[in-house]
Amino acid sequence: MGVSSPAKLMYKSIPLDWEHIVHIAHELARTRTQTAYNNSDTNVVTTWLPRPVIDLDANLIGFNYIDAAKGSAQAVMECAQAGVDNGIEMIIIADGDSRHSSKRSSASRAVGREKNRMNAMEMEMKLSKSLQGNADQAVIGELSKALEKERNKARRALPHNFANVLKSEVAQHSHALLKFKKSELQADPLICQRAVRGISDIIWSSDSDMVAQRGNSSLQITRYSLQRNGTPNNVVLGTGDRLTASNISMILRQRFPLFLSQEIFDRLQRKYAI
Repeated sequence: MGVSSPAKLMYKSIPLDWEHIVHIAHELARTRTQTAYNNSDTNVVTTWLPRPVIDLDANLIGFNYIDAAKGSAQAVMECAQAGVDNGIEMIIIADGDSRHSSKRSSASRAVGREKNRMNAMEMEMKLSKSLQGNADQAVIGELSKALEKERNKARRALPHNFANVLKSEVAQHSHALLKFKKSELQADPLICQRAVRGISDIIWSSDSDMVAQRGNSSLQITRYSLQRNGTPNNVVLGTGDRLTASNISMILRQRFPLFLSQEIFDRLQRKYAI
């Protein structure tokens, strides 16, 4: 039996506070910068300032907040602002205007929306018959609610100007630590390429395919919630590499004593050990 999803190959952390993520990001950047300095050929004495970098998968984050009152673009900006406020360079990376048509998740969502549209049409006919037949008001009310629900599901897609809205928001903020990039096609390859080259320290994306594309050692923010003030909370990290999980655990235990007596990455969540 094969592995149905890269998510089954990941070690996932217990829910962490944003303070913990900030500390991890700065420590990873410090290590990355020190390694680059040690490997450099220059003999010039200079000050290397470690700056942590988090790449945000804008479309995936935005899609998770389509139904939220704040909207998709605002949710992405709140995630980015949480990092900027703590000295982290936040790179918002959006999909291009077109995507590869074989992307399974995109095809699946398109099929789902089409089914919702068909269900909505069926609900409309049922509601019409109920109204014509003087049906009970309770029945009509239930059908109306069901119809609205199917219509909302059918519309569950990011607006076509999503990337342009984000670009405009970033330009208005005009902060040195906040940047916007737009991929030619899908954002995943660009995000993974930057991680492989050591440009970013953490990937903010729940897409488990990153493990397959980037490699086991990638560190991702796979799950989180946004508080009313925009601060992320209950942040779950994921990685496919045991050494990365151990390193992150060590970083946290050195700073936060509360982690000394507990396992940070639940190894039981990883179904297939490598």
